[in-house]
Amino acid sequence: ALFEWFWRGQTPGKRVMNVRVAMDQGFSLTFSGVAIRNIFRVLDIVPLLWVVPVVTRKNQRFGDLVAGTIVVAEEPGRVSPLREELAARPPEETRFVFSGDQLARLRPLDVQAVEMFLERRPLLHVQHRQTLRHKLVRGLTTRLQISDPVTDEDGERFLEDLLGAYGRREAREVG
Repeated sequence: ALFEWFWRGQTPGKRVMNVRVAMDQGFSLTFSGVAIRNIFRVLDIVPLLWVVPVVTRKNQRFGDLVAGTIVVAEEPGRVSPLREELAARPPEETRFVFSGDQLARLRPLDVQAVEMFLERRPLLHVQHRQTLRHKLVRGLTTRLQISDPVTDEDGERFLEDLLGAYGRREAREVG
């Protein structure tokens, strides 16, 4: 549990296998999530519960279901096609502009959350999509110290432009 908490969802074994624990709704891992999933680890010895990962939609073990966590694969060093696409948008198509200082305030988990939301948004129920978008935009505008976009449409465009700006910044740093 301590490894998962201090190493952002990883243990030494998970690090070697390029996987990590995350909250199943895409938000930052919480201490309670880590603690609960590990408390329920003792139930992993019950043979009847071995079937749980096989029958759950996300292949979660019982402790993950209770804690609201999931184990996800990481692909380090690989930029998503969505991030590449948004970074390649012409400047005249960008509504929101971000300074280097603002982009430097972003944490890797912020960028991952935005990317996950934008990639999965077509699959989300409308109400869930609005709630997640609102939470993301509100948290990010606070972190970046800018005012909230006004409409729901502006919220998604804000997230797209932010991920595109971050992608362009990454490309400049690598190149």
